[in-house]
Amino acid sequence: MITGSSKFRSIQHLLRDRAGNFGILTALAIPVVAAAAGVAVDVSNMAVSDSQLQEATDAAALATATALANGSATTSNAQQLAADFVTGQMSNYLAGDASATSALKDRPPISRPSSVGRTHRSSWSGSPAATRCGSAIPEVNSAANTPPAAPA
Repeated sequence: MITGSSKFRSIQHLLRDRAGNFGILTALAIPVVAAAAGVAVDVSNMAVSDSQLQEATDAAALATATALANGSATTSNAQQLAADFVTGQMSNYLAGDASATSALKDRPPISRPSSVGRTHRSSWSGSPAATRCGSAIPEVNSAANTPPAAPA
């Protein structure tokens, strides 16, 4: 008998043998599952950060609009008021991270860009509102906000 055929039979026997498949498949699946778990944690952290920034921006928009309506802020300092409010809100979320908090406080002053971004219609006044950082501050339009004159 030829010795090569016995080697061929042993290889065929090894290929037909199903013992140990669980171990091989587990060894292949563990890194994939670990990578998927890592991606899930990163995506959830990103979603939480996005939610926190959106909440801070919305609160700043409401505070600035209230200050404008009460007359305690002017249109010239409204953007700086909103930026300071966002900084204060985000420092609450970043209380344990000293470098991120100092980066928020040591940011350069805001300069108004030539185009403010996308615009949309405000639901309460019907006037276009400039949108920046996901929040809207309605522009003041005295002609749109005055009641029509009574007929004489």
